[in-house]
Amino acid sequence: MNAGPLAISDRITALPVIHGSGDFAVATRRFLLDNPCDCLAVPLPPSFQPPLEEALEHLPGITLVLQHESTRFETADWTPDGDNADPPTASRASFVPVDPCQPVVAA
Repeated sequence: MNAGPLAISDRITALPVIHGSGDFAVATRRFLLDNPCDCLAVPLPPSFQPPLEEALEHLPGITLVLQHESTRFETADWTPDGDNADPPTASRASFVPVDPCQPVVAA
């Protein structure tokens, strides 16, 4: 069951979604088509904005936005995993899948 919109005021409405849910993506699209708005806010770090805007141009194809983490922070010598810890030079990254089944992407 999808949650309905939450009217915060007569001008602000929040639409709760479950990330990765195709049902919520469809509900989000329907809501926005039935209720045009002047402004839309989505939960996304500013560092993802330029590559995400580029990825949106490829919809309905599925793309991936990748952001490498900074390596300027050193890990402590001891870790609970001991020898299984990643070496300090290991590359780490965060990613956001960009596909039509993501409610935030549908918005």
